Amino acid sequence: ENYDEKLNKMNELSLLYNKTSYNRYMFCGVSERLWYTQSANRLFEIRDMYEKIYETNYDRRFLIFNPDHYPFEENWLTKMISRWDEIESKDKNICTLGTLQYFTEQMTDIWHWGCNFKPESERCHALDWYHMHNYNGESYVKCDGNTGSGLMIDSDKFKELNMLDAVKHHHYASDSDFCLRASEKGYTHYCCN
Repeated sequence: ENYDEKLNKMNELSLLYNKTSYNRYMFCGVSERLWYTQSANRLFEIRDMYEKIYETNYDRRFLIFNPDHYPFEENWLTKMISRWDEIESKDKNICTLGTLQYFTEQMTDIWHWGCNFKPESERCHALDWYHMHNYNGESYVKCDGNTGSGLMIDSDKFKELNMLDAVKHHHYASDSDFCLRASEKGYTHYCCN
């Protein structure tokens, strides 16, 4: 009901907690009442369209961020981009990156965007996975993928894999499906603290 209000608050918090230079980045939200998958794909198409219209090159990374998640620390986006660059210097196949975020407006529950698939015997469906918990103080770890509530994606790979599958997975499981398809192509996923 308060989607627009939440989106504005999320944008305000995101900008407040991040002091990076925005000339290479475009921030936009879809306030239409679309299913998750359509919204994410629509945002990517808008980004693509703006690049062509304004003849500019945005950063090739594309970030999907739900309005019910909140930044965990100051400069979270700058740190996330730096972590991506660090990982990519060792692994050119990086496709998605997740991080820690608060899941509630009260900023009490901390979630990793990084996920791993459950053992096949425990899955409710083929794409069933779980959020990672804190891990041994490492700055980043490999994972099976990142949840759609917040993931940074390589735009070229996103386009190559035909974005999220809005036909089979119009709401839930489009994120795990995308990450699985990316892994099958040899691309990798990471989550950072």
